[in-house]
Amino acid sequence: QCPVFGGSPRSFDAAAVMNRRGVKKVVAGPDFVAVVADNWWRAQQALKSLKVDWNYAGGETLNDAGIAQILQNGVEQARPLRSNGDFGSLWAQADAAGHRKVEAEYFTPYGNHFTLEPQNCTALVAGDQAQVWAPTQSAEATQAEAARTLKVPLPNVTVYRPYLGGGFGRRGASQDFVRQAVLIAKEIPGVPVKLLWSREEDMQHDFYRPAALYRQRAVVDARGQVLGWQARLA
Repeated sequence: QCPVFGGSPRSFDAAAVMNRRGVKKVVAGPDFVAVVADNWWRAQQALKSLKVDWNYAGGETLNDAGIAQILQNGVEQARPLRSNGDFGSLWAQADAAGHRKVEAEYFTPYGNHFTLEPQNCTALVAGDQAQVWAPTQSAEATQAEAARTLKVPLPNVTVYRPYLGGGFGRRGASQDFVRQAVLIAKEIPGVPVKLLWSREEDMQHDFYRPAALYRQRAVVDARGQVLGWQARLA
C-alpha cells in the first residue's frame, strides 16, 4: 500500500518479478500494488523487491512536528462548546486576588488497534457474482463494500464470516481489506484469492485513534476550592 495516506502508484516494473517462482500476476489498485502468487511467502518476497514510484500528493510533508503544531493551534483557537461565567477575567486577576493558578497539558499519540491477526480477506469473483470470506465485525458492511467496489447488486455478494483475530472496531466500519481483496480477485476471475497483510503493513495502515492535546487551566483559592476551570481539547 502507498506509505502515505491519500497517495497512489504512479508506475512500477511488473516484469521484474513475473519470472519469480509461483508469481501469477501483479495488480495495481487505486492506492496499492499487489503481487499474486501460489503462496503468501513468495508473493511477499516478490512484493518487497518490486520498485514502485508513488505519488504522495503532498502528504509526505506531514510529520510529528507538524501534527504537534496543528494540535497546539487547535487548543489556542478552540471555540467554546460551553461557557459559564468569565474565566478569562478570573485568570487575569488571580494573582492580584491571591488565588493560585494551575495549568497542565495532556497529550496522547495516535493509537493502533493492533489486532492479534493482521487484516485479511479471501475473495472469489466470477462474472457478476462474488463470494467473500472475511473476519469482519459487520457482515453487512463487508457485503456492501464488496458490492460497491465491484459495482454489482447487493444480493450478488455472499459473505462468510470466520472467527476474528481481534477486532476492537478495526474490522467494523473500516472495510479497506475487503475492497482490496475483491479488486485483486476481480483480476483473476474464478479463482479464490487470499489477501493477507504483513504485521508491518497492518501497523502502518490502521484507522488510528486520533492524537489529542488536552489543555486545562484552573483558579484555586486559599482553601483549595476551584473558582474557575477551563478545558480545551484538540
